Amino acid sequence: MLHIWTVKSTMNVFTLIFLARAVFSGANEVIFKCYMCKGGDQSIDKCDINKVPQLCSTEMKRCATFSYVNTTGYRTYGKSCTYEDYCTGKFCKIMESVGNRDCRIECCLGNLCNYQRGFALTTARVVT
Repeated sequence: MLHIWTVKSTMNVFTLIFLARAVFSGANEVIFKCYMCKGGDQSIDKCDINKVPQLCSTEMKRCATFSYVNTTGYRTYGKSCTYEDYCTGKFCKIMESVGNRDCRIECCLGNLCNYQRGFALTTARVVT
């Protein structure tokens, strides 16, 4: 039960950061879509199977696939729209500041570009 609560709380923190930034920046225009998997999936395969298109605000200029080990030791995977600066290390710094570790994020630019299964073979990929 604690594990489920922790995963949900971590994903809620992640979602709140994105929403707060979008609200305070005044962004409400949609420019493209990215795939999103909800619920902090414990498997990249589940994340890929359960991904759905998500509209992105104009402030979120990249699509991302990410993972990290949460505070209870479980790896969490996700896909979503994201901010350009999150692709250069900011996302992982935020995740680590709340107790998560072993963070990884891969970003791409373009409509539904984070369609791939899992991560690319490279250790990091940022398309600008």
